[in-house]
Amino acid sequence: MASDLHDARRRVSYDASRNLCFMDLKGAAWMVRSHEQSVSCLLLLEDDGLLAGGWDGKVTRWSAEGDIVWTTNTPDRISAFAVHAKHVALTSGLHVVCLDLDTGEEQWSAALEGSADALQWWEGQLRAISSVYDIEHNDFIESAIWNFSPEGALEWVERMDERPWAMVAEETTLLAGLGRPRCGWLDISKAPPFHHTPSPTGAPITCASPHPSGGLFGQADGAVVTATGDALANQMASVQQVQARPDGTFIVANDEGGFHAFDQHGQHIWGHEGTTIVAFTLGFELEASPSVWLARSQNNRSELQVFNAMDGSVHSSAVLATVNVMTGNQRRCAVGCEDGSVYVWEQGLLQRRMHDDASTSEPVDERVSALQAKLRALRER
Repeated sequence: MASDLHDARRRVSYDASRNLCFMDLKGAAWMVRSHEQSVSCLLLLEDDGLLAGGWDGKVTRWSAEGDIVWTTNTPDRISAFAVHAKHVALTSGLHVVCLDLDTGEEQWSAALEGSADALQWWEGQLRAISSVYDIEHNDFIESAIWNFSPEGALEWVERMDERPWAMVAEETTLLAGLGRPRCGWLDISKAPPFHHTPSPTGAPITCASPHPSGGLFGQADGAVVTATGDALANQMASVQQVQARPDGTFIVANDEGGFHAFDQHGQHIWGHEGTTIVAFTLGFELEASPSVWLARSQNNRSELQVFNAMDGSVHSSAVLATVNVMTGNQRRCAVGCEDGSVYVWEQGLLQRRMHDDASTSEPVDERVSALQAKLRALRER
């Protein structure tokens, strides 16, 4: 693969607004690894290490340098990670499992009623959401919010008819967005009974994001609303994912392939339409502007695009195996694929590659090129 990356390197062209186009994004990856099973969950750690979970329950931790720290196996598909101190909590099919962050050893496990869907550490304790799906009714018939101590003791559980589709943690509150019949959201910061806030449009919640307003919710009717009840934007299709930046601007993906950015007041900034969106994440700065990474379905594969989050212009793109999940922070972005591939891009390296590939006047030093190919091969070990 290292030779493929080396051969794939090509020059970059600029459009009229000096936006980088056609750079070999795949070849610019800082690290490429195999999880050895379809990747279902990723989490970048504070030290820039990476956790990956698989569809068959395998969990791998890589260090910031790209070395395997540990691997372990759990009962079923991993759908969520949550880290607190030295605890790694994860959802694994019907179970919540807590591992030691340093060693990967299991600390405790608990079976929930139905599938384990989401996790959040809150004030030193672990909140978990479960749901029961009824095939005959083609709907979720019961859900629950569970509270565990760090040692795995169940402290309380609250059952309900609605499924909590998303949790969002703010400074003083932890909120859970609800589906039908109640819709709206619950304040689950403390033990039940929970305070319920109705949705301003009465539609089910589909996703959530932290936001300066105290929380941002995407809804099935296409609306994006704040936890204070203000409707900021409206899509023509159900909101699939929403992510907000610290300044209050936010980006929305909808079920019909729409990808749109709005300012803190809900004014539209830019947008793109296309094939089905499989994942997106906010990323690090490129060319002095924040980036946003998007994967769309493309003929049984995925097209990965990196946008300038301020104006929607495209920095770069690549075609990968089907993308299942991605995550990003201020230093790195990671993508996990159906074929088990895990790609990681690092801000400094990607920025340098963008400028190196854009330089058309400098002569090529074959020795330097050979050394760069060897370094890329090491990153893929």
